[in-house]
Amino acid sequence: MIEVKRVVFGLAAIAGFGGAIPSARAAFPDDGQVVSPLPDFAGKASTSPEATGDAPVMVPAPSEKALRYRRGGNAIWAVEEILSIALPLLLLFTGLSAWLRSLAGQLARGRFYPTLAIYFVLLSLLLFLIELPLSYYIGFAREHAYGLSTQHFSKWASDQVKGSMEFSKKLRSVMSS
Repeated sequence: MIEVKRVVFGLAAIAGFGGAIPSARAAFPDDGQVVSPLPDFAGKASTSPEATGDAPVMVPAPSEKALRYRRGGNAIWAVEEILSIALPLLLLFTGLSAWLRSLAGQLARGRFYPTLAIYFVLLSLLLFLIELPLSYYIGFAREHAYGLSTQHFSKWASDQVKGSMEFSKKLRSVMSS
């Protein structure tokens, strides 16, 4: 019976991801034209470059500080992409994921859905703690270093905790219904 539940759960997840594909195809037809979601409020076509958006826009040259920020953002993107692959592999091959599953099973007394919910809560807590130093650098230290934020550390930390708790609340509401 548990195997059937796992298959049904997997098929439901695949169907959920597959539902987004027709929506994306409707927004970008195959003929190469992009459908504009905005209506023409003027009521008449204008041929001037300013009205059609073909006029050149003057853009100032980037400062050295802006270039450093962008290069740093590229490096951060690369680190996040590597972590998105490395962390799941690390959890899988070290046996930590199996240990979390066993712990969740003991806490849920062997019932499948509560085990699944507890596993996801434990996994999200673990990943939150592992990613916290990088989140601190990206969301707090770096923004302050470039003068882009005046947020106090206590407010930033409370926002991080609230964000991680939001996932647990959504998971609990899904599992209870």
